[in-house]
Amino acid sequence: MLSVLDRAKLVKDGSPCNGNPVGGVPAQEVLIQSGQSLQTNSIAPEPDLNSSQNRFVLGGIRESGDYKVCYCSSVLSCANPYDFGGVAGTVMVSGARTQVYVCRRGSECLIELRGWRLGPNDRLKIVAEGSNCAVDSPTFGFGSNPAWVQGQVTTYLDETNTTSINIFNVGVARVGTQEEGCLPDDVNCGYKLCYCPGIGDCSAGSSYTHAAGALRVTESIRAIEIDTSFAVTSHSLGLLVDSSYGGGLIRCVVNDGPATEWGLYPDSSFFTFGPGSGDVGWGASSGQAASGKNALTIHLTQFVEAGQILRTWCFLSDSPAYVFPPDLEGIQVAVPLSMKTPRADYLPSKGWHNSLHRLLTCTRDDAVFRHVTCISLRIQILDVATSQGLVGRGKNNGKSNGNYFSIYIYRVLWG
Repeated sequence: MLSVLDRAKLVKDGSPCNGNPVGGVPAQEVLIQSGQSLQTNSIAPEPDLNSSQNRFVLGGIRESGDYKVCYCSSVLSCANPYDFGGVAGTVMVSGARTQVYVCRRGSECLIELRGWRLGPNDRLKIVAEGSNCAVDSPTFGFGSNPAWVQGQVTTYLDETNTTSINIFNVGVARVGTQEEGCLPDDVNCGYKLCYCPGIGDCSAGSSYTHAAGALRVTESIRAIEIDTSFAVTSHSLGLLVDSSYGGGLIRCVVNDGPATEWGLYPDSSFFTFGPGSGDVGWGASSGQAASGKNALTIHLTQFVEAGQILRTWCFLSDSPAYVFPPDLEGIQVAVPLSMKTPRADYLPSKGWHNSLHRLLTCTRDDAVFRHVTCISLRIQILDVATSQGLVGRGKNNGKSNGNYFSIYIYRVLWG
């Protein structure tokens, strides 16, 4: 005969019944929460006149796993751990492992969630940071929220079908998260992932019994800065582009003002394959981007001055929907004061209107002995004038030759 004086306690499956009750079971932490004890305690049944059954209310168990139910009959005091000699059954708590997951903003987001006794009918809900899983509604910014298990297939990793994986496709993640000050393993930073074991239909908010960790939706490009180690010239400068992920090509454009011609928002289609007519320069990574800072060369299409403030935007080819920064102002960078200026040598007697020429420009780095960088450009002469009546004389090997010299107005054709 059962009695309301009987007691039960949960211990981890595989542990002896004479051990202490486990933590994480609300009914076993009542005395701790009330300040009466520092230890977990056994559980009393709900008052019931029916002597054929006892009902023990455990509360929402916070840690997934299998638990042994150890029973003590009221014929004993139930104060001694060894009084719990009977095993009344097993409580199997299915649930997800708590960890941090990361997706790219503007890309399809797959969450490979690991846990204990997961099933194909489980469901995942994403709520805002700091929200309550049982009360708050799914947040916006995802293609599918809540999400079902992809293909309703659970992958089991052991013979007992306990350690398992469920993959949830929540669609394209469109709204990023704020990560400033977040540690890599901080499960309280980012969207909260709420899990519903598929025992019911998961239609009620209370079915989402526990948090499965955090989801961070990060931007593919996180920062842009001048590469101070790059030997800046009048035709090229270096950038360091910080990427959250590896893979894909980084493409960047440089302008001398806001990108007002793009409309309301930055658009990668304006500089996917090269600079626009009003851009100052453009560049792309020579290979696949790495996670972290990537060096990239910007090829200038207009003349710039040392110290001039330029604005730059970049995107990763794997997620072209997102341009960093996500505004028309761009990231401001200053042309280094160490910029090398070129010297051009040409023969004045061989220039005429609309003639095409090769122009060799060279830059000497005085810091490196005899280190000279040269590029060959095609130019077209647009106009020819003489300097007669102007102040100045031509030079020949640093000496005045007394002759007036020619002035060419030309355009660079590149290549």
